Amino acid sequence: MSRTQQGCMAHVRFNKDLKIQFNRDINSVKLSQKSSIIYTQAFVIKRWFNKGMSNNYGEYNMWCCFLQSFNEYFSAEHSRLLSLWRAVVAFRRQFSEMKASTERDISHMRSDVTRAARSMHSACLNLSANERSRDTQLSVQVDRERTERSELEQKLREKTREVLDLQSQYDSRITEINAK
Repeated sequence: MSRTQQGCMAHVRFNKDLKIQFNRDINSVKLSQKSSIIYTQAFVIKRWFNKGMSNNYGEYNMWCCFLQSFNEYFSAEHSRLLSLWRAVVAFRRQFSEMKASTERDISHMRSDVTRAARSMHSACLNLSANERSRDTQLSVQVDRERTERSELEQKLREKTREVLDLQSQYDSRITEINAK
């Protein structure tokens, strides 16, 4: 027997108990009241109640069963909605954790890239400075060699003149000696 059927049966038992209690109350009114007016009113109420109960008893039971099944449906839907909400909350928490982890990883990567860029920049600056220094040293060396070459050429010219002068003096002396 389902929960809905058990609930409907409980309503039927309750209604029967209610009808029995009402009959007892009416009978006690008959005994305790001697006035015919009160007895007549109680009888009319009893007839009306019995007539209403018998006419609407099926509708009332159907209504009770409908309410019971609606309550079960509502409870089941509430449970489903609550589990869905829990899933949404869990998803949001996981998404937030993943977002924080991703942001942290991106931050680490950004700092690594920045560090590598700085290292590359300083290496380029060092290379440029070394190239300039080498260029400067080479230009100084070339200038020094030019200067030395020009000095040596000057000395060579002077020595060549001296040799030519000495040759001419030697020739002139040999000519004088041969002339004597």
